[in-house]
Amino acid sequence: MKLIVATRNKHKLEEIHALLSGRDIELRSALDFPEIPDVEEDGDTFEANAIKKAVTLARATGCWALADDSGLEVAALGNTPGVYSARRASAASSRSATRRAASKPSRGAARDAYSQRNAARRASVTIRCSCPTGTRKPSPKCRRS
Repeated sequence: MKLIVATRNKHKLEEIHALLSGRDIELRSALDFPEIPDVEEDGDTFEANAIKKAVTLARATGCWALADDSGLEVAALGNTPGVYSARRASAASSRSATRRAASKPSRGAARDAYSQRNAARRASVTIRCSCPTGTRKPSPKCRRS
């Protein structure tokens, strides 16, 4: 079976490959489909963004697609930037730049953050299939070649 990972991040693909090693799965990524544009992550939740990416890739390829979305939630900032983590830092930025951008208080955020010095990385992962109507089997092109 072919599984398309909705990422252009080679490191993330390597991590997923390691998790699924030993299984009869041929991993591909969005890098293998340059004609498919990046999906705009404009959802209000991590889950919405993950679903949007997986559904888009599944429909475009006819294969199973795995997608995720994640971000940093800082208690002192009202659990922001959350789903907006990547949007607050530029799309090409590093993880450290994202953390720096997340640490900048947004309007209305508590200035006395000492008592709320914790943060969490939140993630949502989903897998979707674009199967022909009335079936539960992916397109024949998704079978291992």
